[in-house]
Amino acid sequence: MQPHTIFKGYRVDAASISFNMPKSKDETFKISPHFECKMTGNSENYTTVLTVVINPQLSGGKTPFNLEATMSGFFAVGEDLSCDKRGQLRFALQTLFPYMRAFVTTLTTSCAMPPFILPYIDIESMVAGMRAEGDLPN
Repeated sequence: MQPHTIFKGYRVDAASISFNMPKSKDETFKISPHFECKMTGNSENYTTVLTVVINPQLSGGKTPFNLEATMSGFFAVGEDLSCDKRGQLRFALQTLFPYMRAFVTTLTTSCAMPPFILPYIDIESMVAGMRAEGDLPN
């Protein structure tokens, strides 16, 4: 086993976007991204799947678009995090989030609309909100 956990790459698994056209120029929107994260693996390798969803139901108000994007990151476990599942998750989120942020910005820009840049997330709170240590994969 190598001394440090290694990021082996990522892929975009799915992405969809649809538009909710405003009825007037003065219409306001509320965009509140919702993030989900799942981790699977074993003592040598793990995969983390990060999903971002933007829609009126989760945002609590009208959104200019509905978006869902899912990205998987692949990691080789190192000695530094071999016994720390929350540390593995933290490392994965810190690694994947900039890729997801850039992807969402590029996707919205490519749709001939002003770019939407995901706000920064509190990774520590997200990790703390995950299931109990015993429930994370081995």
